[in-house]
Amino acid sequence: MIAMKNNYFQVNASAQFCGVAEMVGPVNFDKSVDFWQQDKWSGQFPVKWHIIKDVPNSQFRHLVLENNDNKPVTNSRDTQEVGICVSFIVTMNFAFAVYC
Repeated sequence: MIAMKNNYFQVNASAQFCGVAEMVGPVNFDKSVDFWQQDKWSGQFPVKWHIIKDVPNSQFRHLVLENNDNKPVTNSRDTQEVGICVSFIVTMNFAFAVYC
């Protein structure tokens, strides 16, 4: 069995997730980017986008994370680990749902 770790991307204050990507390389802390509003992050890592789609948070609020005090997945923060069952449901939402 091959396991793949997906990253779910959400833009702050957007009320939606915007895509599913796979981290395909290590973090390079020597590289910097100039698009952050705050200058408290450094480095970047390469990703392979699998799905790019805006999906409203309302489609995910019913999914809770046991490892985050049973808060909805929409309350996750950077580097929050998502279990395989919730991850599967989130990915299927991205892959097959149509939103207007």
